[in-house]
Amino acid sequence: RVDELLEGGITADNAVQICLLNNPSLQAAFMDIGVARADLVQAGLLSNPSLSAALRLPSGGGLANVNVGLAQNIADLWQIPPRKRAAERSLDRTILDLARRAASLAAEAKAAYYRAVGAQERHAIAQQNLGVAKTLLDLAQARQQAGAATELDTNLSRSSVLQAELAVESDRLAAADGRRTLATLLGLTSNADSLVLLDPLPEVPSTLPDVEQLVE
Repeated sequence: RVDELLEGGITADNAVQICLLNNPSLQAAFMDIGVARADLVQAGLLSNPSLSAALRLPSGGGLANVNVGLAQNIADLWQIPPRKRAAERSLDRTILDLARRAASLAAEAKAAYYRAVGAQERHAIAQQNLGVAKTLLDLAQARQQAGAATELDTNLSRSSVLQAELAVESDRLAAADGRRTLATLLGLTSNADSLVLLDPLPEVPSTLPDVEQLVE
């Protein structure tokens, strides 16, 4: 299912689905539920009885005397109900904790997705700015050769190009880091750079809902 969702790129909703299906910590939490269920079953069972055997040889000779006994702890009879109630509460706690972690991971996955998209878009803008800076440098150099600009004008344009190149590299690293963070949340071991993010950043709403609507 994860491979199907990854094919052709992922949306923010796909990222949430993959996280809920594939995140290692969430999978471990599901295992905890299985352990809690097993503890609940065990809490309702009697403890294992103890079997004892003794071989006695008469001092005056004759046949050996064999005694065999089977003992059961009668305390289990009144301990089982509270043990079961405690195990049931523990199972409830484990399930609720799983639900909390799932909701938290879903929110983290969607936030990480949009952070990665934002970093990707910033990198694209930085590349466009670098192209503009290079164009301005070419114009400054042409103006200098024509005698319409000074060396200072050219150096200022060259400084802008260097700053734009630094911005491109910084945004490239930020975009790569955002993809790695997203891939970790999704439980992916493949190269994070291969992730294709389809959704753009959402539009900022013109007006916010009122408090009562937010509460609902």
